[in-house]
Amino acid sequence: MQASPSNATVCRTVVNSKIGAARMWIVRNALDRPYTIIVMVLLILLATPFALLGTPTDILPEIRISVVSVIWNYNGLPAQEVAQRIAAQSERSMSTTVNDIEHIES
Repeated sequence: MQASPSNATVCRTVVNSKIGAARMWIVRNALDRPYTIIVMVLLILLATPFALLGTPTDILPEIRISVVSVIWNYNGLPAQEVAQRIAAQSERSMSTTVNDIEHIES
């Protein structure tokens, strides 16, 4: 003789089937209305280039900064050595890597 399922098992099964049915609405609509889904997919595919062209993207935007200041502090070094060892190297690296520098001073 087989044991019948308990009330808790039956309730859990009913609840799980209701949740599953709530999740399946989009699949049910797609199966019931295949032409509607095909038209929606085609509209999305046709609208994609317009959306991509209309969306401004700039990886490196143009920034107009009038002045950039770099301050080097090195305790224990005289000003002349700081200028030779640190500032000169920094100026050389900036002038070779940054375009359109109008003026550099130390």
